[in-house]
Amino acid sequence: MFIFLLLVAGGRYTQAQLPLWEKSDHQFLWNQKGQQQDTGIAFIHRFHPAQQAFGFYQDLGNYGTPVLALVGLPVPAAGFRHGFESFKLYGFDPHSVKYYQTKRPYTKVQYTQGTGRLLRMNLLHTQSINPRWNVGVDFKRLGSKGFYLNQNTDWYSVRFFQSYRSKGGHYLIAAHLTITNGQVEENGGLADPTAFSQGSSLQRQSAQMRFVQSANLVKDRQIYMKQSWSPGKRNAEDTILPPKPRTFWLSHTLLYREEKFVDSLTKLDQTNFWNTYLDTNKTVDSIRFGTFENRFEANYFLKKANDTGGLGTYLTVGFLSEHVNAYLNGWTSRFTSNAIYGSASSKFGMGQRVEISGKYYLTGYNAGDHLLTAAYSYTDKRQIVYSADLLLQGYMPAYTLQHFYSNHFIWNNQLKRQFLNEFTLKIRVKNGDYFSFTRQEFNHAVILDKNWPPSQTTAITIFKLETYKKLESKHWFTSGRGLWQLGRGSSLAAPLPRWGLLLNACYKGRYLKSSLTYRIGLDLNYFSEFTGYGWHPILKQYYPQIKPSRIGGYPMLDVYISGQIKTFSFFVKLEHALANTHDLISPYTRLFGALPVDYNSTYGYPMQGMMLRLGFNWRFSD
Repeated sequence: MFIFLLLVAGGRYTQAQLPLWEKSDHQFLWNQKGQQQDTGIAFIHRFHPAQQAFGFYQDLGNYGTPVLALVGLPVPAAGFRHGFESFKLYGFDPHSVKYYQTKRPYTKVQYTQGTGRLLRMNLLHTQSINPRWNVGVDFKRLGSKGFYLNQNTDWYSVRFFQSYRSKGGHYLIAAHLTITNGQVEENGGLADPTAFSQGSSLQRQSAQMRFVQSANLVKDRQIYMKQSWSPGKRNAEDTILPPKPRTFWLSHTLLYREEKFVDSLTKLDQTNFWNTYLDTNKTVDSIRFGTFENRFEANYFLKKANDTGGLGTYLTVGFLSEHVNAYLNGWTSRFTSNAIYGSASSKFGMGQRVEISGKYYLTGYNAGDHLLTAAYSYTDKRQIVYSADLLLQGYMPAYTLQHFYSNHFIWNNQLKRQFLNEFTLKIRVKNGDYFSFTRQEFNHAVILDKNWPPSQTTAITIFKLETYKKLESKHWFTSGRGLWQLGRGSSLAAPLPRWGLLLNACYKGRYLKSSLTYRIGLDLNYFSEFTGYGWHPILKQYYPQIKPSRIGGYPMLDVYISGQIKTFSFFVKLEHALANTHDLISPYTRLFGALPVDYNSTYGYPMQGMMLRLGFNWRFSD
């Protein structure tokens, strides 16, 4: 089957036959060209969404489990947050949907299979009904059985989307419908986190877990529509490519989103678990949030050519109304938050660009929340970009930290508004190499500890240095990302690894008369030992641990082969290749200290062992 697909892909389709442009709704609505899809194979083997987004992260040792980034502290989005963001990577973000323009029907299939009963499939199909109307469907599926009892995960998301512009480009509309369902079995981690000591012969499927037959269920429904209207002289163009940019346009956005989280906690073993308000006669909790967003916007865009490379100015002002219904185990709350916002960006002579944006909430749960960002960049004649970014934000803690009603916990807090200041300096060269320095300062950060409910701590300051470098020749490619970070203040609220390294090295070549491009390489991921976060399945959040239970300090090595014939690409990867090597490597020669039988991704949740993965991407049209 694999050889057959290679022959089919190599025999018919060429890259020149795929004139596909992917665009955000902003690019679509103000007629920008968009970005052509990435068709390279440099990192095709990195299929985990957390590895793609963060590089350094915690999960529960299995694909599809909640994810926490380990790079600085997360910058929350302005506006309402329910607090269950650890699951969001496995669905679709309603504010980052891609729309397409293509002259012929286009399909992209991504498939990955592997031990641990891993199944990952992404399917995209889009086609133009006529030169101005495009429709499509995007489908994602992820499932993994895991290596331990009750570790199954099962996710699927489907999104139907369409975009249309009238003849002449005066009226444009983009819309989508999204459905996401997920199930994450909650085994609570090992009842004895030290069960897998070095040399232990304990079988994974017989290891005692803290929970038995328990699960977290996630459902997400989204209906989105954005319309834009622009006055002015009619544009006679009617081709698949966008017409000339409009100077002024008005837009209106409607979004309804319903998210439901269900705990199914049956046959609980509370050994080594907190003394919660657990009622064993009530083992199912349901929490639901319905959000209706109504947004009005006015936009102005001007681009004028001149001898210095062009002038560009972009202005936006808008009004946002968010109506939220929160249902927590029979307790209901309703409120409306209204906000005003605006942004301005300008590109002027000598390669300089300035961007400013602001947002302020007038009423509702988020009343008084504010966000201000400012950015300046300068590009010299060598195409080196120097940039400075500033972010000032005040925001209410996530709703479930203020109010929580369940069979296990009940609280009604009066937490203070949190504040975040962030400043970044960055230097980036033409080939993508960069060096950056970031300073984050948090005030009134919320922490979770054994003395529920949540409380707030003093100021926390994070210093972060990050660098990326790649070296490439005819046959060799090497890239490295280095991270160093230091936290000051309450270490309980910011347990982060001090440093990390993500290294990729591979040999590149061609075969079959240059029809096949291939890479043979390795990925090394390492972050220093630190007191990691724990996971609470009832609160659905990562929390700083009270007792120092350290994770990290060991290398994670993947070895892979990837290749491409025209529009068909594939990979074979041996993942976590250093797992279970304690009998092969002398204790006196082990790299980076001891290599345990099972690395812990989160304390009590060992990673899966050595695994073989294989997958392919196939793009074709007509």
